[in-house]
Amino acid sequence: MKYFIYLLVLMVVSGASTTEVHAQASPRPGQPPSDILAQLAAISPGYPKVFRFRRGRYRLPAGGHFQGIQSDTSGRFLTLSASSDSVAYCIEADLNRGKLVGVSMLGGAPLRHAGGIQRWGHYLAVGIEDNHLRTRSEVLICKTGSGTGGWLQPVHRIRRTGEYERATAGAVALAAVSDTFVLVVGSWHSASLDVYLSNGVAPEDPHCRFSLRTSWKLGQARRDAWSDTAYASYQNLNLLPGADGRLWLVGFAREEGRHLMDVFELRLQAGLAESERLVKVMRREFVPRRSDFSAGAGLHLRPDGSLGVWSCHHHKGIVEYFGSSQ
Repeated sequence: MKYFIYLLVLMVVSGASTTEVHAQASPRPGQPPSDILAQLAAISPGYPKVFRFRRGRYRLPAGGHFQGIQSDTSGRFLTLSASSDSVAYCIEADLNRGKLVGVSMLGGAPLRHAGGIQRWGHYLAVGIEDNHLRTRSEVLICKTGSGTGGWLQPVHRIRRTGEYERATAGAVALAAVSDTFVLVVGSWHSASLDVYLSNGVAPEDPHCRFSLRTSWKLGQARRDAWSDTAYASYQNLNLLPGADGRLWLVGFAREEGRHLMDVFELRLQAGLAESERLVKVMRREFVPRRSDFSAGAGLHLRPDGSLGVWSCHHHKGIVEYFGSSQ
């Protein structure tokens, strides 16, 4: 379904000029919700539907745990990212068959830690990091092919190095606005958010480039316009472009036993200080049965435009789905 949104993005790195991005028929995974905040508020916070899958013939690397969860539009094929003692990887589960159907190894030590993920159409973004030194990470943009064994194919790589914890990539979010991809990379505990924009070329094209455009830091944030001043250590981040041109960032976390979904407006228009780019508008609390938001949770954009939330267990083949109450 074609839709039209307007997003004014400030190009703040290296003296770049302001760029206007007009969205036309972007590769969305489903129809744009008519009112994103209303759809998020309509997700039932309790009594999720429970699904299970078997590992079967697959033996997963030792150590670590599941870190992020996403699905295709249908909700049949799930992708879960995971860390281990030696390698970062993702698994794919077919819920119709109740079993794993693929494992993709993404990076070996020291990049053994895969964090929060987001799938957008036929692409999936995942960060892999050195969780020991915490000074190096890579963000992978992968093509997906549900139902095939080695179904994740990395087609673009962003390398990050720097100071302790600042250069990590514990949670990443990806969405398309027209032919431009917006990528948000959360550092350790999501204490800083780096926003990258693509150059309008498909990620698998050798000429594709992602450029850092702006950064937001928790320690410098202005919170006077927030719905409340709380900010969590988000395990997963997801982006949602709205039909009205606004861009929403959704964070999932568990704090003090509470499973939280926080919603922010990510404001990229010209003239704003970096400290004002994130504005909190909503907090919701969920009640899982067997899953845990500190393991992984993520949005599901259904073909009809409604939204749901997936969550997973740290280690077991148990996932839960919180659907819309509408």
